[in-house]
Amino acid sequence: MNVLMLTLRSDMGGGPKHLLQLAQSIKKDAPHIRIFSASPLDPPFGEELKKLSFQHIELEHRTFRLKYLIKILKLCKQYNISTVHSHGRGAGVYSRPCKFLGINVIHTFHGIHQENNLIGLMKHFLDIFLKSLTDKFICVSDDEHKEALRANMCDKKSVVVIRNGIDVAEYNTEYKINRERLVLGTLARFNFQKGLDILIDYIGQYKHDYPHTRFEFLLAGDGELRIKLEEKISLKNLNDSIKLLGVMEPTAFLNSLTIYISFARWEGLPLSVLEAMAMRRPCLLSNVTGHTQFAKNSSVELFNLDQYDEFKNKLTNLINSEDILQKLSSNGRKLIEDEYSLKKMVEYTIKLYK
Repeated sequence: MNVLMLTLRSDMGGGPKHLLQLAQSIKKDAPHIRIFSASPLDPPFGEELKKLSFQHIELEHRTFRLKYLIKILKLCKQYNISTVHSHGRGAGVYSRPCKFLGINVIHTFHGIHQENNLIGLMKHFLDIFLKSLTDKFICVSDDEHKEALRANMCDKKSVVVIRNGIDVAEYNTEYKINRERLVLGTLARFNFQKGLDILIDYIGQYKHDYPHTRFEFLLAGDGELRIKLEEKISLKNLNDSIKLLGVMEPTAFLNSLTIYISFARWEGLPLSVLEAMAMRRPCLLSNVTGHTQFAKNSSVELFNLDQYDEFKNKLTNLINSEDILQKLSSNGRKLIEDEYSLKKMVEYTIKLYK
C-alpha cells in the first residue's frame, strides 16, 4: 500500500509533530505501508519526514504553487498511490485534485478557525467546495468535530474523530512542588493563535496586583512574533519575570514547570497540553475549542480569555493550594493514559487507508 502524506508546515508545532509521529509509527509497525511525503524541509520535522519516505517532494511553507500540484499528481500516477492524507487547510488544496485520479483522499483539520473578513469568507467557501472531493475527514478532538459540522466543512457520514495521542511511557515523571521556585510556562509557536500577547498583558497585571507573589514565566518556542513579544515584554518591564527560551526539548522544558498555562485563541487538540498532562503538570488553559474536552473529571482548570479577574482568581488558587495542584496532576495523567494513546491513533488512521 502506497500512502502520500501532505503538509505545508514542518516547523515547530503540534500538527507537524503529529504527522511525523504517525509516519514513524507506520514505518515501525505497519511494514505493508510504503510512505511517500510532500512537505517543506523546515526544522525540526521536515528532514525527519523526508528520511522516512520512499520518495519526497519539497513544498514551500504555507504556499500553493501549480508546479508542485503537477509534481504530486505525477508521483501519484508513477507509484500507484492508493491514499493521499493531507494535514491542514493548505495541504488540503493539494490533496483534493488527486480524487480525479481515483485516489482515496483523507484530510485532517488540525484546528478550525474562521477569520471574520473577506479572506476568511473565501477560505470557508473553498473548504465547502473541496468537501465533495474528500473521502474521509479526521477531527483530532471532540471539540473540533462539533466545530467542523457547525461550519459545514464536512458531514456526519464522512467524518471520524481520531484523537491526537502520545506515547505516555515517554513522559513518566513525578511531580514535586518546590515552594521556593514557582515556575509557570507554555510551549508554543509565537503566532497570533497562541495568544501570547494576552499572556504578557495578564502576567504583567498579575505582577502589579500581587507584587509579593514570586514566580517566573518561561516561554519555550519561536515564531514570526518573537521580536514583537520581546518588545512588549521590555515595554512592560517584565524582563525579569518572563523569559523567552527559544526552541527546547519538550520533556526537559515541561519537567521544569510547576504549572502549565495556555492562552491559545483556538486549538485542534494541542500536543503540548497532552505532554504536560502526561508529565503530571497541572494545567490552566483558555476556555476555547480544543481545550474544553480536557476539563472533564477535574483534569484541568479553564479561564475565559477576555476575563482577567477569572484568570487571576484561578491562578491564585493554584499557587496557594498544593491540594488542587496534586489533584490536577493525578487526574490529568489518568485522562491521558485512558483516552489519548498514540497506538490507538495510528491504528484508527490506518483503517481509513485503502
